[in-house]
Amino acid sequence: RSSDLVHKTQVSLQRLDGSAADDETTSMISGLTGLTLEENFPVAAPSTHRPRRRKVEEEEVLDAPEGAVPDPEHSVVKGGGLRNLVTSQEAILTLEARDSENRRITTGGHRVTARLRGTSKCAASVEDNEDGTYKISFTPPVSGVYEVDIRLSSIRVGGAPWTIQCTPRRVEAALCEVTGNALAEAPHPAGEELRFMLASFDQAGERIMEGGAVIEASLNGVQLWEFNDPNEPTQHGDPFTLDIDVHDSGDGTYHGAFAC
Repeated sequence: RSSDLVHKTQVSLQRLDGSAADDETTSMISGLTGLTLEENFPVAAPSTHRPRRRKVEEEEVLDAPEGAVPDPEHSVVKGGGLRNLVTSQEAILTLEARDSENRRITTGGHRVTARLRGTSKCAASVEDNEDGTYKISFTPPVSGVYEVDIRLSSIRVGGAPWTIQCTPRRVEAALCEVTGNALAEAPHPAGEELRFMLASFDQAGERIMEGGAVIEASLNGVQLWEFNDPNEPTQHGDPFTLDIDVHDSGDGTYHGAFAC
């Protein structure tokens, strides 16, 4: 803000109780903000508006009479397995059978099938809860895109099929295991090839059996130089950093190699 530029703003002040601010309050605020305040405008009345609260009510579903026939189009599939899939973790869905009037079927015994197609073969199991609901579970072995198809009495239920993205489990660096002669403390002659292998694990300490993680490796050290000049120190040390190429084997292991 330029020192020779004067800002003049007209502001209407109001206390919390609705009364106008006095000269002392106006002077104090003017000093804090550097603004010129003029109370030439009428003070607005306190607002009486209150935001309307909206209550989201759950869908009310009535029970169908005994002997009602389930309608695949009105039947509903619920569960996190329709939104989030993670490699090697069981996904569970629930099919709720309903009739043509959207009433809940309360008996079991109906023919329900579930099938997955996608990046890899994945079998799905169906369990009859005998109350009109069916538990559907499956465990994707690898990450990728899958299509989930659920049928009731050989007819697709409403919304089927679903296309779902399955993501790989996150590698927990602190739990990974690294082996190889590159970790040996014994001196290595110049030019010797050193190798290492990293086996990946997730947060639960379970072995990850697929690739796809971003693994970076580097070698940090000091390179020593020897001199025969009596006027120079026997050795000089130059720090260096060597980036190491890491190969993804696709089975949860990663390999790297470098030469001394």
